[in-house]
Amino acid sequence: LVTNMVESKAKASTARARIAHKLARYVRATPVHLTSLNGSANPSTSHLTLGGAPKRRLRNSQNTWYPADDEKPFIKRASKQPRASTGRASVRPGSVVILLSGNNRGRRVVVLKRLASGNLLVTGPHSVNGVSLSRVNPAYVLSTSTSVSLDGVTANVDDSFFKRGKRFTKNELKNASEHRLKVAAEGKAHEQKWREELKTVQKSVDSALLANIKKVDHLRGYLGTRFTLSNTTRPHELRF
Repeated sequence: LVTNMVESKAKASTARARIAHKLARYVRATPVHLTSLNGSANPSTSHLTLGGAPKRRLRNSQNTWYPADDEKPFIKRASKQPRASTGRASVRPGSVVILLSGNNRGRRVVVLKRLASGNLLVTGPHSVNGVSLSRVNPAYVLSTSTSVSLDGVTANVDDSFFKRGKRFTKNELKNASEHRLKVAAEGKAHEQKWREELKTVQKSVDSALLANIKKVDHLRGYLGTRFTLSNTTRPHELRF
């Protein structure tokens, strides 16, 4: 009878150990909540540095090691300061280009200059096809062989000229804080001031540009016509 009891207790302890191992439950050697175990019989080891001497990293400073297999050499190129693209040779100040994206896609516009950001400063002129002074990504224009003289045309405009004020939607202004309402009012005032300045610059640019356009026959009508493709158009035969 005693032997059976001992065997049952051993099996029970073994079963508990297996379950604890599966559940990743382990017993601390010196439990934190049992402070009575800390003493001369169980000295603290927190001040000891375990692990032996620090590991020394092996380096191939003498280049005496060679890889076992052939490896492709890694070519490290010296990085250069990124600069804005110089643009295509066919797109220069005075060139007539066709816009391929945006609200004015298909319109023929005149390139005034290239800005520091790499974008193109273009104009319709506004009185000819309704395209005002704007910035255009040169990747979304189609160059043509037509060009316009820019004699007397001065556009003192840079990227900072197109910086807009902060704008909010109607839902963003509902139950808005005083700070947001103040920022919205300042942005609205800046927008109105910017539009007045844009009108002034637009008139000065268009007046000089229209004088040069009138010197070329049919150029005004060419700029006022939108570029389109029809079912009978053969793109491979087009000459721009």
